[in-house]
Amino acid sequence: MFYNLWKKNTLEKYKLKCNRILTLKKKTILLTDKEIEKKIVFFRQKIQNARNLSQTLEKYLVPIYALIREIIYRKIGLWLFPTQVLGGIVLHYGNVAQMNTGEGKTLTAILPVCLNALTGKQVYVITVNEYLSHRDWKLAKPIFDFFQITSGVNSSNLGTEEKKKLYQNLIIYTTNSELGFDYLRNNLVTNFEEKTLAKDLYYALSDEVDLTIDESQNPLIISQRWGKDAIGEEKYRLATQLVNSLEEKKDYFIDEKENEVWLMLDGIVKAENFYQITNLFSFVNRETNFLLHNALKAKHLYQNNVEYIVDRKNEKIILIDRATGRLAYRRVYSAGIQQAIESKEKVSISPQSKSIATITYQNFFRLFEKMAGMTGTAKTEEEEFRQIYGMPVFVIPPYKKLRRIDRPDLIFLDEDSVCQAIIQRIEKTVQTTKRPILVGSPSVEVSEYLSNLLLEKSINHFKLNATNHEQEAEIIAQAGQLGRITISTDMAGRGTDIIPSEESLKVGGLLVIIFGKRFSKRIEDQFRGRAGRQGNPGESQCYFSLDDELIKKFALKEKILAFLGQKKLKSLFSSPLQGKMLERVADEGQEASRNAGLTSRQNTLNYDSLISEQRKKIYNYRDLLLTTPDLKKTILKNYKKSTEINDFSSEYLRPQLVKKIDYYWSNYLEALTKIRNLIGMCVYLPQEPQEAFFWETDALFQKTCQQIKKDLKKILLENSVA
Repeated sequence: MFYNLWKKNTLEKYKLKCNRILTLKKKTILLTDKEIEKKIVFFRQKIQNARNLSQTLEKYLVPIYALIREIIYRKIGLWLFPTQVLGGIVLHYGNVAQMNTGEGKTLTAILPVCLNALTGKQVYVITVNEYLSHRDWKLAKPIFDFFQITSGVNSSNLGTEEKKKLYQNLIIYTTNSELGFDYLRNNLVTNFEEKTLAKDLYYALSDEVDLTIDESQNPLIISQRWGKDAIGEEKYRLATQLVNSLEEKKDYFIDEKENEVWLMLDGIVKAENFYQITNLFSFVNRETNFLLHNALKAKHLYQNNVEYIVDRKNEKIILIDRATGRLAYRRVYSAGIQQAIESKEKVSISPQSKSIATITYQNFFRLFEKMAGMTGTAKTEEEEFRQIYGMPVFVIPPYKKLRRIDRPDLIFLDEDSVCQAIIQRIEKTVQTTKRPILVGSPSVEVSEYLSNLLLEKSINHFKLNATNHEQEAEIIAQAGQLGRITISTDMAGRGTDIIPSEESLKVGGLLVIIFGKRFSKRIEDQFRGRAGRQGNPGESQCYFSLDDELIKKFALKEKILAFLGQKKLKSLFSSPLQGKMLERVADEGQEASRNAGLTSRQNTLNYDSLISEQRKKIYNYRDLLLTTPDLKKTILKNYKKSTEINDFSSEYLRPQLVKKIDYYWSNYLEALTKIRNLIGMCVYLPQEPQEAFFWETDALFQKTCQQIKKDLKKILLENSVA
């Protein structure tokens, strides 16, 4: 109750500031460019000389925002809406601004970004892909240049020198993954001059901030091979061969709810006969058990054109980001799953590697002094944003009243029925109103299937999925034209608005059809948000069936049938069903999925937080060895015979010393993974898993630090000049 009251009062204060900014338009419009430049020089000096930075920014926010709004109009030709100004205020104070699609989030971001860059500290604008980083930076650059604020855009193809030059700018547009990897690479350099990022991270503004939640289960990892791969390619192939000979429900069963596959007695006997062993689960056969389990999971839980695609030309698999539908080129599965899938798909098997640096997105973004974010769908995850990132969610009302009609869900017997119903609706629309249609597909596989059905009926359409994402901006930009049919995988962070033509608006605007219930309601809302932008007419409707993953995983089919009280399914579903009670059953599954995801993400954060301080100690010690003028004193601290050590070449030794630290840190990270897996299996432990993990890792970390110091001392002694 108190939190909601605080939010209400805070929003009212933000609105008062917004009104003051808007009223200054009468004065700023009379100023010349030179006069505005002088004012900005004055404000910059006041801010950078301030004793209390936050109070000074508070004091000058209103006049500075008024000037930025004026310059945006002069350089781009657009006046920021009052809702955009309000959004800019919300973002400055480290909150999440929920703004509908089409409300102009890109321009909204310029307000807090410019204000915070006047501090002289670096500001990062984080987008979901490099195309958006380049596009948004080019749009904002004239404003930054006018205020004499240096800016640049990050990219994965930049070299070390280019990165160093980039990070000299005050404002940097980047993707979350590239910035995170730059942070990890920053702590792997062997020469301090090669560092790029500033030590103290000040302000990050994340576009599509809900992806920081969706991506939190995929920690940033830099891997490297150390020696030979312990598991040869032939072993992966044998495990795949065995799995292909096993029968489901006889040799193994699939646990839909837990997303796991388990061997049954017959399967265990077949495996032991195949490998000519007596006990599959004995310690000596742990590698065989590991390979077999992964091969089963690869066959049933990881599907081509759903979780990944196969690049036959380059003999590799490429993962698909389920939240955005895009290809995740730099991401791989860990714990042997990657190799199991490669074996299943008969492509080259990549060698296993060891992590040399890793951090979760949650702990990385918590390194920033201040963080804010924008999205159209944050309200459902408000508690998580507040608990993990300290960012309350403020809903910014749309500039114009929402006119979109959200129709009740239609429920079908099976997926085939859904496909046929969608095709029939498209066909009817093409023959009548020709209004634009966007079909939201849950996977590449489904989008390709729908596409083939439309081709059979000679209906012209466009696809947007992981196999042709290069054309996404053009496809989305044209998706509002009369007669345009677009089939797309999930829409998070597409970054390009669908703008209906005048002709399209006359026939009802964009129609959004969502194929299947998603595990997250936010994904459905992202699709719905493509229609009805800025007060335009639009329509949305979800078509789902009893075959949907969500329905199966949470055993909702039985609940639906119990509610309907009938067993003759075909007669019952002679036409699609709809109703609030049925929708509530599906909502129950989404809520269960959300809670499960929250628990899992919290566990990931908790485990990483336990080693967060250890990571800081290792990175700080690395930096100390790279910068200290007296290596001998630093390494041989408390060593009684240090006076007997002769001279040595510090510059020659520094790279060797930090590489030795990296070697032990990598071994430690690998051990952590094994410890966590073992603790998860040992349900009889007297402590909670995380408590057991802490005690195990704390002792191991102390041992690792002792070994590091011992080896560094040894290297120093061996390289001292006689």
